[in-house]
Amino acid sequence: MDLLTLDTNVVRDLWRDDQQWRDAVEQLLALAEAAEVDLVVTRYIHDDVPGGALARRISALDQLGIRRMGGVFQLDVSRLNGETGPRHAAPRSAGVAPAIRAA
Repeated sequence: MDLLTLDTNVVRDLWRDDQQWRDAVEQLLALAEAAEVDLVVTRYIHDDVPGGALARRISALDQLGIRRMGGVFQLDVSRLNGETGPRHAAPRSAGVAPAIRAA
């Protein structure tokens, strides 16, 4: 069975008003229900959405069959160069997402 890790944006789309996006996410949920894929989110999703209504919904993802799994690295949080190495401290540019800068 394939393991699909859902990005925080995909999870947001589950509750989005745009029906096209919701349909796509619901198709993923149907695949998971049919045991064709295993859907997971990383534990970092709670760092991306620390509070509010969406955070409460994210806490209930296990009821939809979406489980949490560990992660290996996260920009601006994970330590680089081992246990005692410096934390990633690159300045954030206004309006540029970390994933884009890292690419």
